[in-house]
Amino acid sequence: MSKTLALVGNPNSGKTTLFNNLTGSKQYVGNWPGVTVERKGGKLKKHDGFEVMDLPGIYSLSPYSPEEVITRNYLLEENPDVIVNIVDGSNLERNLYLTMQLLEMGCKIDRKFYYMHMEDDLSDDLLKEYELAIKKRAEHIPLQYIVGETEFMGLKFKVNSNVLIPRQDTECLVELAVEDIRNVKTQNRCESNNTADQKNEQKVKVLDLCTGSGCIGISVAKLCPDTEVTLADISEGALSVAKKNAQNLDAGVTLIKGNLFENIEGRFDYILSNPPYIPSEVIEGLMPEVKEHEPRLALDGEADGLSFYREIINEAPDYLNPDGRIYFEIGAEQGEDLTHLMNERGFSEVKVHKDLAGLDRIVTGIYSRK
Repeated sequence: MSKTLALVGNPNSGKTTLFNNLTGSKQYVGNWPGVTVERKGGKLKKHDGFEVMDLPGIYSLSPYSPEEVITRNYLLEENPDVIVNIVDGSNLERNLYLTMQLLEMGCKIDRKFYYMHMEDDLSDDLLKEYELAIKKRAEHIPLQYIVGETEFMGLKFKVNSNVLIPRQDTECLVELAVEDIRNVKTQNRCESNNTADQKNEQKVKVLDLCTGSGCIGISVAKLCPDTEVTLADISEGALSVAKKNAQNLDAGVTLIKGNLFENIEGRFDYILSNPPYIPSEVIEGLMPEVKEHEPRLALDGEADGLSFYREIINEAPDYLNPDGRIYFEIGAEQGEDLTHLMNERGFSEVKVHKDLAGLDRIVTGIYSRK
């Protein structure tokens, strides 16, 4: 089975020179999906079992440019078997910022510890932990599960095999929802000239269905303090993780165990959901990190991938306030189907939104009671 070696470092640190030396003529050049950023890969000379990726230059794991987004996503989601960090010795201060982030990501060594102990030998216990982590990674266990956490919307979330690993695609849903919540709140305040009415203004009620780690609902609760957020999931293990994340991030949310709307009471202004949407037969073709380690319960959308959408769309009007909104994350080829299902159920202003790669990723709609 082919293994992947990723070359990472600041721009102009020497990655491409090393890449050329490692691969020689065994190179291929293309573009990363959805963007006009060159993708360079190749086979390691004399070792065809290793694929070498020359990643775009990056200054940190908190990216801004399309190139930096690609590199961060590749490191966090594609889980390369080996990461080679190239450092330009002529500009150590700038280069070591990324180095420290990579150490934090892979070895749980923070910057303060490193600077205070940079001359120390690695302890036997830490060395064993590091070797165990490498062994786990060789078994295709995702890096996020090994280190036990991942970053989402600038917040650190605990993760384990009970929950789907939060991905940047899902940040698009949160960003859209947060923007809309803030706009609606601002509009309501502008329309009310009564100070007493503004003080008594009710909180926006948000339901995060199929919450998993809680990354969607908790992020909304942190970014929009005037919200009342409920997290719901059928998995006891997932809710345990979500509860820990809510406690760690000091997010006041309500957790409910149940199958979709089971045990849900009341109505909401927003329903947000990233339900299982991968067709059953497609799962076996996914990367080992996904199909063997992430919970199938959070992946399997049954025969056509639309089963959970149908059920949520059918029941959602009974749980939405007038002009309530619904936000779904979708697979890249499901936008047309979701649009049809929502229009058929009476939702209006149904829109498909694209992710950073230019792929259909979010569907939104409004339910206006007649």
